[in-house]
Amino acid sequence: MKLLTGPVEPADSSSTFPYILAAALIEGLLVPWSPFFAATTAAQAGILVTAIIWIGLGRQLHLSKTLGAVALIGGWGLLQIFAGTTSSQWLTRQATSTWFTCSIAFLLGATILCDRKALHKFLDTVFWATAALALIAILQLYVKPVRVFGLFPAEMTVVGTFMYKNQFAAMLEMAAPFALYRMVEREGEEWIGAGAFAIFFGAAVGASSRAGVMLLAAELIVTLAITARRRILPWRNLLVLSGGLLALVSVASIVAGTDSIEEHFQEKSPYSVRQKLLFSTLRMIQKKPVTGYGFGTWQDHYPGFATFDISLYANQAHNDWAQWTAEGGIPFALLLFALVVSLARPAVYSIWGMGIVAVMLQSLVDYPTREPVLAIFWFLLAGAVHRNAEDRLIPAPTENLV
Repeated sequence: MKLLTGPVEPADSSSTFPYILAAALIEGLLVPWSPFFAATTAAQAGILVTAIIWIGLGRQLHLSKTLGAVALIGGWGLLQIFAGTTSSQWLTRQATSTWFTCSIAFLLGATILCDRKALHKFLDTVFWATAALALIAILQLYVKPVRVFGLFPAEMTVVGTFMYKNQFAAMLEMAAPFALYRMVEREGEEWIGAGAFAIFFGAAVGASSRAGVMLLAAELIVTLAITARRRILPWRNLLVLSGGLLALVSVASIVAGTDSIEEHFQEKSPYSVRQKLLFSTLRMIQKKPVTGYGFGTWQDHYPGFATFDISLYANQAHNDWAQWTAEGGIPFALLLFALVVSLARPAVYSIWGMGIVAVMLQSLVDYPTREPVLAIFWFLLAGAVHRNAEDRLIPAPTENLV
């Protein structure tokens, strides 16, 4: 059941705010490489300011049962603090600020991106921005030492605008479906979408992200399958487009450089260390399965459960699902899992939203959403998918968009 609060102004609700929402996200995508604390809060500040402006203008808020579950996710850390189940109130407060902002992002996505016009404004803006960031990331591969945008010195681990290659890949996984959507659903823009997807894929190759390359390839395959089943394009056009896209992807991959990713795929046991980290995290879960140790506390407790020593600092569990369970408890993990499952089908069928499924799959072997702006990106898309599915704006696999 939907509840709407505030005066009804549907004609104006989609005019400017999709652009403001996109700008809030983009500013966060520009700065994760920066060592300054303000960089990590850029997207959070943008989302919260957008929400304050929206509410201050007396606009409608879209409330639903799903939002109730998301609000519980966003406030879970506060429950841990009030119940005294976290081992560090300070760390849990910090982590909770991100979860709370994510719940607000979901609400804004469901409220503002409520129709095709508003959704396209948001998707188009973020599409061009992320495509530019992906292209710049490829060009940065030729700059040594690393300089972000060719100007600012950064750590050697920086890829694009992210400190970690697999977090950069997560951005690509959420943005690449925008290109695929443009390729198959926007008449006359097939090759713009195809060219942009090739850039996204080439950036993933250049970043040497196995998960990114595999998930982007999966997104492409699923999109082509949905396109064929819905008969969006004539078979001849689809075959020509597929062949041209394959050529563009090959060129982009060669430009980005394939040597490093080939070496990664040839590794005999690429996930052996992560498997040991997972086993240690499972031991943590067994100790406190219901309440968890508190958001943000995994690093503090992991050494007491470690089963091996690689002489390196373990900053994360490299499995977000396991870490969420260790920090928040099994009930929290089940709540988040239920949200993902409820959105998975419409996200894939929408094409533009399938990145939220890809990122949750990547979270089984990595920690993409530990970067706040990526978590916010995910919840924004999730909110949009939820609202568009609720309003039946996402077609079934055999239906065309109208």
